[in-house]
Amino acid sequence: MNAKAAKMNMYDTRFSNPHGLQNAMNYSSAYDIAKLSVYAFKNKFLKNIVSLMEYEYAVYHDDNLRQYSIKTW
Repeated sequence: MNAKAAKMNMYDTRFSNPHGLQNAMNYSSAYDIAKLSVYAFKNKFLKNIVSLMEYEYAVYHDDNLRQYSIKTW
């Protein structure tokens, strides 16, 4: 991940683990995150997912089907 960040000229970013979860040694600037966002939005699948305003899904829990909805607005 650090090699990819360097190739993308993300000079104020450092990953200390492969998953990017909270760690005091992980850091990035807003400018680098903006670069990463522009790069990520070139992926149509990802762009479609994050562009959803609402997502509905169903889950079986204790032999009952439960409906859920996630809204981003």
